[in-house]
Amino acid sequence: MRRGGKWSWKWFALNVVAWLSFFALFIKLGDSFGVAYFANLKNIGVEGLIGLVVASLILSPASYFVIQVLNGAVQRKLENLARDEQKLSKHCRLICDEKRFKEHQTRLVCDATEFIFATGSRSRDKDYLAHIEKRLTEVSTLTYTRILFGQIKREELLKHCLSLTSNGTLSPRVVVCEVNDLDRHTESFFIVNEHEALVVIPSINTIGKFDSGLLMTGPLHRRAKAIVESYARAAALWTPPASIQK
Repeated sequence: MRRGGKWSWKWFALNVVAWLSFFALFIKLGDSFGVAYFANLKNIGVEGLIGLVVASLILSPASYFVIQVLNGAVQRKLENLARDEQKLSKHCRLICDEKRFKEHQTRLVCDATEFIFATGSRSRDKDYLAHIEKRLTEVSTLTYTRILFGQIKREELLKHCLSLTSNGTLSPRVVVCEVNDLDRHTESFFIVNEHEALVVIPSINTIGKFDSGLLMTGPLHRRAKAIVESYARAAALWTPPASIQK
């Protein structure tokens, strides 16, 4: 069985050998304990050996099926437990796992057809930023607003903003703006599309990681959208650093 539970002939062959070894051990142990039935199995002959091989060939896919069923049942149970533990209310779920956080972050981008709002000046996840650029090329009706808080802190984000604002095809649907009054507006991290909002919160796993957030729908999503829209109204259009312009 390959990684992820997929069938492979190598796994099948190893499983046949394992079943034959099991039968051999079974016969040997039974004979050692003096069980008459197992004493007879020692002399199974060619026909008996062929029977064991056939039995092993049959049991290998059967054991694969059983393993798949058990794996699926365990996985579903774990996923249900995770959902139950993270559900805070009807319209809010707590995400506190880095992998799940990144999956939701990317999913919000890939599901967007009308708009994407994103706030923050320190994103450096190249895969996430690349998904935004790709989605803009795929959906001609999609708009993207990036709200910065002060100067851009990461080279990856700077390249992302420069790439979009200098692209003649995409730039009409892209707004990069900057909130400069940081004494009045605290930097916040939102990713919002027309259906959901992911609000990044301080990590509840370790210091300094972006792996925790609140996934909001319904009225909470609408309130989060209103917040980022108010940020956008308070912001000025971003201009690239003078060193870049030269």
